[in-house]
Amino acid sequence: MRTILLSFFLIYFTNVFCQDKEISFEGYSHMRKKGFKIRVIEKEDILIIETRKLDTISKKMLEDKQYKKNSQKIKNLQNQEKFDKREVQSLVIEDLEIRNKYSTQEIDSLIIDKSQFINYYNLFTQIFKTPINILENKSNSRIVLDGHSIPTIIKNKSRVVFLQLQSPNENSHPILFNFLKETLNLYRKEKPTNTLNTEYTFGN
Repeated sequence: MRTILLSFFLIYFTNVFCQDKEISFEGYSHMRKKGFKIRVIEKEDILIIETRKLDTISKKMLEDKQYKKNSQKIKNLQNQEKFDKREVQSLVIEDLEIRNKYSTQEIDSLIIDKSQFINYYNLFTQIFKTPINILENKSNSRIVLDGHSIPTIIKNKSRVVFLQLQSPNENSHPILFNFLKETLNLYRKEKPTNTLNTEYTFGN
């Protein structure tokens, strides 16, 4: 029920300071007990690709006080016709942080020179130049059964944008999905001994 409610909120804004441009994707399957998190961060002449392979989430998460508190807030929101989107935004962020806290993770990173990967860097900058309504694709009316959601965060110096992508593909969210695919392909090519296989990234 938590996933159903959160998927209604496709975009959230907050004016907070962010020193560098950053794009992150995260997804986790409770059925498979596998997931991933990817952050791409721009710093001067380089891009840092940070990957996290998420394995089993501890049952202790269900006993976490903040997790319980969030669950109760979400139940209350379900009974309201109108609600504060900023409150939902904070719940989304806390949920992701709590999940990471109780999951088994394998962390790795790749540093690339922007001048040597111009095509990839152009994909990165394209996201910041594209209007949010295009990235969000509100016109997408498809119905997805038993799908997966990928919370996506786009940061720059002036704002942070939160998108909840529901089973994204090249048709529903072409720009973001293409960047995610190219990020995974680049990371796997440059780090052939990595263990972040498609089991953890919803087949991507």
